[in-house]
Amino acid sequence: MDILKDLNQRQREAVKWVQSPVLILSGPGSGKTRVITHRIAYLIKELGVEPFNILAVTFTNKAADEMKERVARLLKAKKVKVRKWESGKVGEMPWIATFHSTCARILRHDIHRIGFDKNFVIYDDLDQVNLIKECLKELEIDPKEYRAPAFASAICRAKENLIDYQSYDIYTRAHLEEIKDDLLKRRVEDDSFRIYGVFWPEVKKRAKPDFYRAMVNQVYKKYQEKLYKNNALDFDDLIMKTVELFREKPKVLEKYQERFIHILVDEYQDTNHAQYAFTKLLASKYKNICVVGDEDQAIYKFRGADIRNILEFEKDYKDCDSEVFVLNMMEDYRSTQPIIDLANNLIIYNEERRKDKRKIILPKGKKKKEKDLIPILQALPNELEEAEYVMDEVRRLHKKERIPYHAMAVFYRVNAQSRVLEDAFRKVRIPYAVVGALGFYEHKEIKDILAYLRVLINPKDSLSLKRIINVPPRGIGKVTVQKMMDFANKNKITLWEGVKKIENVKGLSPRAQWLVKNFRNLMFKYMELAKSLGVGELIKKLIKEIGYIKQLEKEDTFTSEMRIENLKELMDAAYQFEERSEDKSTQAFLENVSLISEIDTWDDKAKAVTLMTLHNAKGLEFDTVFITGMEEGFLPHSNAFSEETELEEERRLCYVGITRAKRHLYLTYTDRRRLYGNTYWGLASRFIAEASIEGEAAFIPRGERFKVGVTIIHPEFGKGKIIKATGFGKDRKIEVVFAGGKREKLAVKYANLQRI
Repeated sequence: MDILKDLNQRQREAVKWVQSPVLILSGPGSGKTRVITHRIAYLIKELGVEPFNILAVTFTNKAADEMKERVARLLKAKKVKVRKWESGKVGEMPWIATFHSTCARILRHDIHRIGFDKNFVIYDDLDQVNLIKECLKELEIDPKEYRAPAFASAICRAKENLIDYQSYDIYTRAHLEEIKDDLLKRRVEDDSFRIYGVFWPEVKKRAKPDFYRAMVNQVYKKYQEKLYKNNALDFDDLIMKTVELFREKPKVLEKYQERFIHILVDEYQDTNHAQYAFTKLLASKYKNICVVGDEDQAIYKFRGADIRNILEFEKDYKDCDSEVFVLNMMEDYRSTQPIIDLANNLIIYNEERRKDKRKIILPKGKKKKEKDLIPILQALPNELEEAEYVMDEVRRLHKKERIPYHAMAVFYRVNAQSRVLEDAFRKVRIPYAVVGALGFYEHKEIKDILAYLRVLINPKDSLSLKRIINVPPRGIGKVTVQKMMDFANKNKITLWEGVKKIENVKGLSPRAQWLVKNFRNLMFKYMELAKSLGVGELIKKLIKEIGYIKQLEKEDTFTSEMRIENLKELMDAAYQFEERSEDKSTQAFLENVSLISEIDTWDDKAKAVTLMTLHNAKGLEFDTVFITGMEEGFLPHSNAFSEETELEEERRLCYVGITRAKRHLYLTYTDRRRLYGNTYWGLASRFIAEASIEGEAAFIPRGERFKVGVTIIHPEFGKGKIIKATGFGKDRKIEVVFAGGKREKLAVKYANLQRI
């Protein structure tokens, strides 16, 4: 089998070059996975490299598994085998895995050299939070005032930047966010107390006291002591401890440098500082490293990804015998020319990109087709009509053009935007799957509030009552709940009846009884309010009184922010229900939600339209893509307005969304949008103007003047109402009913119409 047979010229160059470190700038749809897998096969079959000496790392198990399967086919390996770690027997496959699984395997063999036992356990996120709760208790830190997830997030950020708890003491006295960019540029190599790559003395000179960081420092230290005592690592430790092992034990590092002579890294623009350090140390001896990535698709800064890793790759390997080989691989085999043009026009507005970067182009032999579909921009009055428009187009494309549901995707900037889309799809029973997030009504915070409403309407609902009795935490523990349930079962009454008779429940402390009475009084109050208030106002008051949002604000994490947005979106859903429905009662709202939640006729998610945030769209492709909510404040997000670097990341996010589309691309925005409990008056995203293709893209002018329902005056026929409209801008054609029932079809550009 000829390894290079199915590759284009650029791909062949990327596969064959082994004289120096290689940076492959791989644009959307250019076949980066094909290059990585063919390069591995080429090293083995053509250059005689032992599979044992090749390491390929990526970010997801799915990507790693796909690479393994492709390499196995290229090598004609019947089974995916790897060489045993310490044996002399050579297997058929190299080591292809995620960063974390690679580091875990290294640590299994050598972590004892830095004081841990080889049989360590790995704690997941929940384990981490529970352990931090123990730390808070021992440190006498109020867990209600300072939430464990917030500490977990701070510790995670520290470990991503290789800041151990010994170094964090200095970190607490430095406003590093103010000097971070300067520190990162330095990248000074230091074997001890390294913070953002800068010597300790320099940081110490710029240090200032910080109360919260000092508290994090206490928790971090206690947390690491407990991890060590439990012989456990958390997820971030896997990479951090491997880097620590390599730095403190040079012979161990040398062993793995000899083991992994050839290193390949996928999605290099997504690496954080710890991952960068890991690959740099491993490749520092032979420098046979090939990284593949695209700075224009760097969209994970909030997860710690550092775009400088790809922008400054040549500097990191400037001491090589030969210069770093940089290859632009920008042939796009995925999208049509109009989509490519949109993407190119948009991304050139970014400054934080390589100066040698080329535009995306169509591959040779894939000529521009005369009938290439033009991207469509649609302006809508509000988010409900936006959802209706998307739903109508999905249905039309499926029925008339036979495009499968699974070949279509709808993207949005924040999770809360999915709710109106889900409602629209459910209404006409279009199958859909929400990727990367739960369906709106399946989120815990939404289920919690709905459970409150169910108890207010039907106190016999013991399942919902058990769910909410200590949500948000109000001190009613499991033991108290169990004693109330035992009392209710013994007396053959509901749990709510047990709550009402709490004075008769034996074995409870006065404080426990007092807490239950407070909850009981709260429910009595809202049972009465439910009889008079609309459901939207009822939910709003309830959320405020129980302090749900206040609790989430204290957590101060990315997840808690999303949950707050979801709660506000639930309020919007309730208000919109009242606007649309004759029966505006809480009972009717609950029935409506129950019917929506129970419609699930699609067993195979592969036959469903995909709904996802733009962040989750990375690496995927669809025949048809809708990017919704293209308004200032949403895309780009309002959080990005203060810093140019943040705005550029939002532009990259939009770029990623556009380049997921193969043939059909729709961009939508609204005049106003109701979200997070507020109404926002829309201003079309700046990205729309930046990406525009003059004379080709079917961009509908904001608020198209002559649309269905508009009343106009014709110089000959007089006053009439538009009942049908097709085409856009100068090509707009309308059908009008005039006085007396006369109907006329008119071309807007010739009709000399006036709008009333």
